[in-house]
Order: sequence, then C-alpha cells, then structure tokens
Amino acid sequence: MGFIQKSVQGEQNFGFDLKELRELRGWSQNQLSKVSGIPEYIIDALEKEKFSTLNDPFYSERHVRVLVTSLEGRIPFFVGKYKVALQRDGYDIKNGAHNYSFTHKIKKSEFFTTTKYLPFLLLIPIFALLTFYVWNEAKIFRESPPLTVITPIDNEIILSPRLIINGNTDSNATIAVNGISAVVENDGSFTLSMDVPRGLTQLDITAKRRYGLEKSITRYVTYMPIHGPSPPDETIRYYQTFSTSSATTTFE
Repeated sequence: MGFIQKSVQGEQNFGFDLKELRELRGWSQNQLSKVSGIPEYIIDALEKEKFSTLNDPFYSERHVRVLVTSLEGRIPFFVGKYKVALQRDGYDIKNGAHNYSFTHKIKKSEFFTTTKYLPFLLLIPIFALLTFYVWNEAKIFRESPPLTVITPIDNEIILSPRLIINGNTDSNATIAVNGISAVVENDGSFTLSMDVPRGLTQLDITAKRRYGLEKSITRYVTYMPIHGPSPPDETIRYYQTFSTSSATTTFE
C-alpha cells in the first residue's frame, strides 16, 4: 500500500518530496540506505538536489526508482519530478538519458578486495614450499653426497689383517668399500670390518645416493705382521769317534 503524497504551500521540488516520503516512512537516511542498498551520500544528494555531486545524474534515475520502491511511493511521479529537476539545472534529458557517461574514475584500491584475493594469498606459502622442495630435490641431483673417512688413514700400516673402516656421509647415501656394502646409521655414520691380505691393499670407498652423483675416496693400507716366517730349527748334534790312539769330538 503506497503512502498518500501531501503538498504544503503548493507544489514542492523533487528533493523535498523525496525527503518527505522518507520521513513519512519514519526512516533516517541511514535506514533507507540499508534497506535499498543505495549509498547514504547519494540519498543526501538527491534530497538536496545536488546533482553535480553525483557520478552520473542520468544514471541516478535508477537510484530514484529503487528508493521510491523501498519507500512504497509512486515511481512515475518521482521519476517525472526528477527529470524536471535535472532540466531545471541544465541537464539535457533527451540526449543524456540514453548516453550514460560513466566518467567515474576507479581507484586501484577498489580492485583489491580481501575475499577475492584470499585464495591467492593462501596459495603463496604453498607455492613457496613447493618451490623449496623442487630446488632441494634438484640440488640432490646436482651434488654428490658428503663423504669423510676417519679410519684408516692413508698409507697406514696395520699389524693385524682385521681392518675397521668408519666415517660419515649423508644418511640417505649408501657406502661401498671395494664393492662391499657398509651399514649407514641415521646420523650418517658408517662402519665396516673386513680382512685384508698381507702387503699393500687399495681401498675404494664410495658414497652414492639413489639418484645423483657419487663421491669416492681412496685409501692405501699395508698389512705387515710383527713376526715373519718361523726360521728352521737349529740343533747341536754331537758325533764321537773313538780310535785306538785318540778320541775326536765333532760339533755340527
């Protein structure tokens, strides 16, 4: 049911009538703005007929229609009075009504809204972690694993055939000494026991990941026992020859 329009002291202007209709409804500009969705500054400009402050006065005819609908007023009546008010202020209704200028300059900040870019912002740390992972994996392919041999030292002379090889490498690497695999602990340390023959032995110690380059260190050890071959037994043998004239003892 529409409100009855009243006129005091003759016909009033568009802005006065729009304000009067709002006040008959018992609403403030803020309340009307919340109901209609029209910004409060536009409502104030229409009521005061400050059309020059509107971004596009011709387009604001739509605002008038929405406001009057929200206030349950007569749309043709208010739209007609709005056009008359525009003409009175020098606006060309005939040519301007169908040629909206839309000259409002949009600020760069208006393109950025938190809800619109929130998914993108959440993807940034995920992309950073993925980049780090790919870079780290590529590094494994480009570089050989670290390798340190603690014992034996190079050119070491050992007195026992039992040789202990230990050192450090990457926990994800495998260790082989002359083709024999060693156990690598979680901290990267490794130990291997093996027997070497008498004399000089070359040890090729190799560290290798599943993918990527390998690293090798060569050590030389010499097994030299304390005692050499046992010498033959030397015994003293006694020979005694008896003759009629003398006795001769021979030592050998």
